[in-house]
Amino acid sequence: MFEDETPYVTGEYAPSRAERELAWGVGIGLQRIDGLEPSKYAETLIVGQINGKYSYHEVEDSLLRYYSHGDGRNAPRVAAEADITATRISQIISEPGFTLSPGSLMAIHGRIFEGVFEDRRWAGTYRTAPKLSKAEPVLGGETVNYTPGSEVRATLRWEFDEERNLDFLPNNDDDAVTHVLGFTSRIWQVHPFWEGNTRAITTYAIKFLKSLGVNIGNGPFVNPSPYFRDALVLDNAPVRLRDREPLKLFGRALLNPTIELPDLRKRYPR
Repeated sequence: MFEDETPYVTGEYAPSRAERELAWGVGIGLQRIDGLEPSKYAETLIVGQINGKYSYHEVEDSLLRYYSHGDGRNAPRVAAEADITATRISQIISEPGFTLSPGSLMAIHGRIFEGVFEDRRWAGTYRTAPKLSKAEPVLGGETVNYTPGSEVRATLRWEFDEERNLDFLPNNDDDAVTHVLGFTSRIWQVHPFWEGNTRAITTYAIKFLKSLGVNIGNGPFVNPSPYFRDALVLDNAPVRLRDREPLKLFGRALLNPTIELPDLRKRYPR
């Protein structure tokens, strides 16, 4: 080793309490977007992890034992999904490092959902279904025009190549949030995975923001929890229904916890 070389230091990263609180707020909030809630058992572990009693690995191991051999083995599958994916999302957000590539996004999706979906092949693999549609309450039952399955890989590659070629350097936090949310929205419209797109892509977006040195809050993900997905839907809606403002407001709320986010679904009351 040359005298001016600094050796690499390896080992498990220990996030601060503030980082853990942020990450758990996002992890739980993203479950609520899909109507999922953490179990009482998970809530106890989460409090312990935030307080430094458990590592993320210990929380996940406890949950896996609980749902496979413990009192939770007869619980609905969605209960295990909510607890385990919230834990993995929280850990991924808390970890340092970021790579701007479709492969990194795919790896994050695979890591979050490994062993969770009924079809285990869905974790970390691109969607191939030719057509995807979902009736969106915020669009009065209409759907976003998602990318056809045959075009997912090529479209993602193009979006990431464009982003890398920009060599983006933000002037301030507002600039960074606006840019990253715009990129996030375009990737979300592709909907590259069979399930879990919003959770995986949001996790990736937060790591992108952290790589730019932006400190955000988790409030917008928690209350009201469906807002972010509804904002993404409106940002990618058919032209006559498209509304860019909700996503812009969400970006401002990430940096300003005093901003209240409205219920976007009131425009089409049930």
